[in-house]
Amino acid sequence: MLAFIIPFKPKRNSTNWEQDSSYLHNTIQSILHQTNDDYHVFVITHDMPESLIDSPKVDYLKLPFDYCDFEKIEDRNAALKDSGYLNARDVEYLFDQGRKQMYGAQLAKESGYEYIMCLDADDLVSKNLVDYVIRHKEDNQVGWYVNKGYYFIAIENIYVRQPYAMNMISGSTHIIHRNMLPQTDMAALSLGSNNFFSGHASLPARIKKEFGKELLPLPFYAIIYTITNLNWSITVDKLRGKSFYAKVKFLVRRVLFDKPIGKRFYLNRV
Repeated sequence: MLAFIIPFKPKRNSTNWEQDSSYLHNTIQSILHQTNDDYHVFVITHDMPESLIDSPKVDYLKLPFDYCDFEKIEDRNAALKDSGYLNARDVEYLFDQGRKQMYGAQLAKESGYEYIMCLDADDLVSKNLVDYVIRHKEDNQVGWYVNKGYYFIAIENIYVRQPYAMNMISGSTHIIHRNMLPQTDMAALSLGSNNFFSGHASLPARIKKEFGKELLPLPFYAIIYTITNLNWSITVDKLRGKSFYAKVKFLVRRVLFDKPIGKRFYLNRV
């Protein structure tokens, strides 16, 4: 019914493969503790992690394409120019992530899964997510986005609430009906051909423009985005901010390590 797609970075892009594998393990465990078992997990990777979870709910699949270097990405210069802040490494990373996401999504669609959610390998999901989707699927043939979530700062053991617009920050925030998925040429070497999920900030607007329909916000705190020294897109310093307002907001939203939250997301500190 609901397919989770986890694009796992290649070993060549890892500075700590053991820790990356450990975060992936935790992400999968948070899914396996759902209160409703009508789901499946597809991990799409070039290199297998150090430890595999033996579960009929999880498949580890190698992407049947070689890793694509920056120089081979056809729209690389346009991606750099249009973003204004991405560098060559970022474009290469996003292409690899997006290609794995779309490969997994197409596989899930062909396998009969109705809804698809992509997760990064350092994010955790609420144990109630699958049950909510199943109970409300008849009322929503488009999908949902995560409006509320948490950051977890691993080295400080604190949460930071994000009470709105979580989908503008994290890529693990959209649950899409299979009919909304674009047809993708997996052999195409362009970032624009594979950025459906990775372009998360604009995805609701894209759905509305192409289908005239709107994604609905999930009404609960649905994900935890774990911030570590391995994150490439956000750091603790960015989260704290530099302005007085940003620092106050950070303090107000901060929550010390809380067992009920950890239990709801099956959070194991690495």
